[in-house]
Amino acid sequence: MNIAIGVKNFNISLIIQEEILKISQKFTVPVNISIFTNGIELLIEKNKFDIIFIDTDLNDINSIQISNCIRLTDNIKKLIFFDTYNLTYNIKVIIFRKIYRFIVLVIRFQN
Repeated sequence: MNIAIGVKNFNISLIIQEEILKISQKFTVPVNISIFTNGIELLIEKNKFDIIFIDTDLNDINSIQISNCIRLTDNIKKLIFFDTYNLTYNIKVIIFRKIYRFIVLVIRFQN
C-alpha cells in the first residue's frame, strides 16, 4: 500500500508515519510512505498513492484545492483530511484512531 502524507508540520508527519507503520506491522501489510510539506509536490506525485492524508492547511495550497485536482482524474483514491492546528491534547491517540479505522477498512476492502 502506497501512502502519502501531506502536512504543514514535518514533526507531525513523523508521528503520523510512526502510527501508520505500527498499524501495518499489526496487520502485516507492507506500506511505502512518502511525506510532503508542499501541496504542489504532492499533486505531481499523486498517482503513485492508494491513500493520501492531507492536512487542511498545507504551506502552499489548501486541502480543498488538492482534493479537487485529484478528483478531476481519480474518483477512487482514498483521501483523509485532518487539521493539525486542532490536534493538541494527545496527538498520537487521535491520529492512531483515525488512521487505524481507515486502514482497517481499506485492508478489508482489498481482501
